[in-house]
Amino acid sequence: MSAPLTPNTIAHNTLDRLERVLPLLDDNTLDGIAKRKRIESRMQNILGKMHESNSDEEEATLKRQKSKSSAVDKDAQDLRTRCQELVQDTQTYLYANDFVTVLTSNVERGAKAENAALHRLLQGFSDDGKHWRAVLEPLAVSCDSWVDRCRKHRLNDVSLDEDKQLFYYEQTLQFQATGAHVVRYVDHVIHIVETLKFIKRWNLRESKGVKKWKSDLIQSSFRASSPQNKKLWTTLNKKQGEERQALKSAMKSFRSDHARRITTYNNLESVYDMFGPGVFLDFFWAPEIPKSKAFRPLLEYLRKHMPTMTIDDNPLLSVYNYRCSADSLYQILKVLAGADVADFIQDFMKENPPYLPKGSPDFTWGLDDVQ
Repeated sequence: MSAPLTPNTIAHNTLDRLERVLPLLDDNTLDGIAKRKRIESRMQNILGKMHESNSDEEEATLKRQKSKSSAVDKDAQDLRTRCQELVQDTQTYLYANDFVTVLTSNVERGAKAENAALHRLLQGFSDDGKHWRAVLEPLAVSCDSWVDRCRKHRLNDVSLDEDKQLFYYEQTLQFQATGAHVVRYVDHVIHIVETLKFIKRWNLRESKGVKKWKSDLIQSSFRASSPQNKKLWTTLNKKQGEERQALKSAMKSFRSDHARRITTYNNLESVYDMFGPGVFLDFFWAPEIPKSKAFRPLLEYLRKHMPTMTIDDNPLLSVYNYRCSADSLYQILKVLAGADVADFIQDFMKENPPYLPKGSPDFTWGLDDVQ
């Protein structure tokens, strides 16, 4: 199929035909002289329009380039401004009481919440071991199973003392609200580890260039995602044409959702690579929490410039910052979830160390024990 003709191409073709006509004209006759003048005049007219067209096109191209350059410059300036705002007042650590505020608060969304979460990452957490225990131990409640809760409710309901009944429910509501925060947090930490393990293996497999594994995995995930999808696959996978349309539509939707999740997982991995244990200390970094459109460019900007950023001649990120947050995380988990969970997360970070500033010495991730 031939390419569509542009106005300039048509003009060039017309000029070529007119130039081939000129030698055929008889300049010894009035008719021949008149035709030559008309053709030459037409050629001059075509050349003039071509020049105007080229000038307009060049001007439009320059405007587009200038507009694009201005947009790029503005985006770069916005990133620099945002980074400058983020790094303000980051030389003071957050403490145990600040962590409790994060633990017991609802996760906010939007650009303002994103900036606040990034600011917390840059600050990091650090506190005395005794203070961690003093602040967290009242939260480290052992949550009853659902069966035990229902059993205790029945026993309380048959009590003849109405004041005791009310006091029991008053205590239970407070107790379960506190326990829910702890359970939610420990679930968050383990979920982050599971997500990072998945995306690291996904990207490693993808780097090998073999494609079939991806479609096989997505198909297996689709079948396991719900009884409805499993039934669709079982009944329609071998069908043809229109009979297969319902399965094709469901698979298309599932693939799109899966691709979006991979993007969010890659964002989480980028944050972990730069900030390490900080991602475990804040609900905002759960992959399902939406991030702004400028989030990915901001991460790339931070990745490029953060190693050389300083405040008052001190590096913005240092090994000490990582170590303090890792120690804090270990102490938090030791108190709230026990040594097994704390050791599990510590082992993950040792096996998957995040990025460290150039020249950083080796060090242990997190305390081996809470003093």
